[in-house]
Amino acid sequence: MAKPKNDQFRELAGNVTTTVLASLLGITQPATSKLYQQRTILQNGKRGRYDLFDAIPRYIQSIRTSGTAEAGEKLKIQQERKLKIANDQAAGELVKIADAAEVFRASTLSWRSGASALPRRLATELSNQGDAAICRELLANEIDALYDEWEKPLREYFGDAWNSVTPDTPGGGRVKTSRKKKPGRVGGRKSNTPARKRRTRKMAK
Repeated sequence: MAKPKNDQFRELAGNVTTTVLASLLGITQPATSKLYQQRTILQNGKRGRYDLFDAIPRYIQSIRTSGTAEAGEKLKIQQERKLKIANDQAAGELVKIADAAEVFRASTLSWRSGASALPRRLATELSNQGDAAICRELLANEIDALYDEWEKPLREYFGDAWNSVTPDTPGGGRVKTSRKKKPGRVGGRKSNTPARKRRTRKMAK
């Protein structure tokens, strides 16, 4: 008497090879073997044979668990990042780009307005001066005053961070760069190297 089709299918499904299982799961054979080594899926008692009704649910559950753990880790990283940003902002170590840009823009507009009015405001006084040195000093003082007015709100907003990059700090607040080699003299006499001496002696012969 022949076995019912359902029994035949159950018997076949309960005794598949690694190749068949890997094909059904959509992964490689080495990956399937690794799942067995990790005890994610189990063999059916025979070496290299698996029960689909047991292996497939186990594989799906491992994916769900892995996905949940990965999502939880991502959420944890995002929360830690937000907390660090909030702490840095509270400590004055981090500012929003939009806020900083607005402060810088307002300062620049104020400086531009003052600089535009400078020639008209000083025209009479400069024209009455016959001493060039006095004119230069007057202009220098006016420019310094404009710079101070431009920098004042920036100093208040950025605090010590602004002070560390302004010309008032040692070294002018500039980043030190490596010294560049001086360019060689154009048209100058080349140094008499050993190779050059050998060529000269060879030509003399």
